[in-house]
Amino acid sequence: MFKNTPKYLLFLTLIMSSCVGRHIGSSSLAFKEIEGTTISQVSEVTKQVFKNEGYTLVEELGSDSFQFERTGNRDDTLRWAHIGSTDLRMRVNVSIEQMPDSQNILVRADAFKIKGSWAPEKLTLVARHPYQKSLETIAMKVNELVKK
Repeated sequence: MFKNTPKYLLFLTLIMSSCVGRHIGSSSLAFKEIEGTTISQVSEVTKQVFKNEGYTLVEELGSDSFQFERTGNRDDTLRWAHIGSTDLRMRVNVSIEQMPDSQNILVRADAFKIKGSWAPEKLTLVARHPYQKSLETIAMKVNELVKK
């Protein structure tokens, strides 16, 4: 009955150990740690980058939390909605925080699709790339700003 116990325990130990040491931002769809800057600098650049990507700032909670939305484009519709559906919106929640025990700033993004009047559905890691790319752009522009 318990002949596979050692393999099971090994598997469980491996799974548990992989949870230890994960980056604090890994609970989000996308994240980027930025060195040598302030929350206010990152906030301004974040608003700029998402505006340039076609998003509208829907809600701003202080200087460190933003909600952006845009109308879904053709690619979004093909990926997330039914063909012929025209009422798709894409939402991104961005938070900016000071890293614990560090001078670095952590930027996190979680993305959602909203079809019609349905509740927002959080996108999975499969959809990470465009949002990670946005955060990489933010980091690049902040670094350019800091070097001036």
